[in-house]
Amino acid sequence: MMFRISTNTVYQRGLEGILKREHDLSEVQMQVSSGKAFLKPSDDPSGSARVLDFNRVIENTEQYQRNILSIKNRLAIEDNVLDGLGKGLRRIRELALQGSSETYTPDQQAYLAKEVRILLDDMVSLANSQDSSGDYIFAGYQGSVRPFELVGGNYVFNGDMGQRQIRVSDDRTIADSDSGFEVFMDIATSAGGTRNAFETVDQIATSLESGVAVGTLLDDLQLVMENVLEIRAGVGARQNAVDQHEIINEDFILTMEENRAKIEDLDYAEALTRFSQLQTALEAAQKTFISLQGLSLFNFLRL
Repeated sequence: MMFRISTNTVYQRGLEGILKREHDLSEVQMQVSSGKAFLKPSDDPSGSARVLDFNRVIENTEQYQRNILSIKNRLAIEDNVLDGLGKGLRRIRELALQGSSETYTPDQQAYLAKEVRILLDDMVSLANSQDSSGDYIFAGYQGSVRPFELVGGNYVFNGDMGQRQIRVSDDRTIADSDSGFEVFMDIATSAGGTRNAFETVDQIATSLESGVAVGTLLDDLQLVMENVLEIRAGVGARQNAVDQHEIINEDFILTMEENRAKIEDLDYAEALTRFSQLQTALEAAQKTFISLQGLSLFNFLRL
């Protein structure tokens, strides 16, 4: 059976063919311009979903990297504080030992005591150190609260024992500080009890001022120094862990970006070949369409 195809139908099909090739050519041009293999999710639903998954993983890991930077800054401040604290405590020990000599006069001991009290003030200042955001390093979860103050002759801790645990990966958190209670307040003494570090130093200064033997306070001071060293060792271990996770995250982000690129980045050689083919097909369609427009009759038959 034979069907006669109208002139209008032939014209319409020819025009639609040209428009379709122009659209395909424009799509390839936009791909080349953007460098992307697909311009909208509907072009490749499966690939788009995978790219979204990679983006989510990369964004999460980049947040972990920002967390790591914050942790590194906080731990660096704490390490510097503990270093300064250790130096101050060693100087206090030197002064206490000097003052224990029988050759020192009361006036000389009083002079040593003055330096000890200056160093004590420095200790309190270090204990109230703040990070770049203004939060107190040793206040625990109470970052906005000044953790240490002298009230009625007693050193008071206003913070808490919390440690801010910051996530550095999907399954790992690292503390960005230590509680001031553990660093300064809950220190063992040679007598088996506990005393805060400030009180130990204050008693050393009082002993020097009154000419009383420092005695076991030197042992207590040694325990304060050992506690600071132990806390600082923990800070160092966390700094190493943070550095390792930073490297792991950097490598992971690079791998995810490479995998994402394999899906969404355009194969320029293939795209340019396709562009050339589409351009040739468009030119051929245009020539055919023009030649058909020049005919006086359109009598095409389709079986």
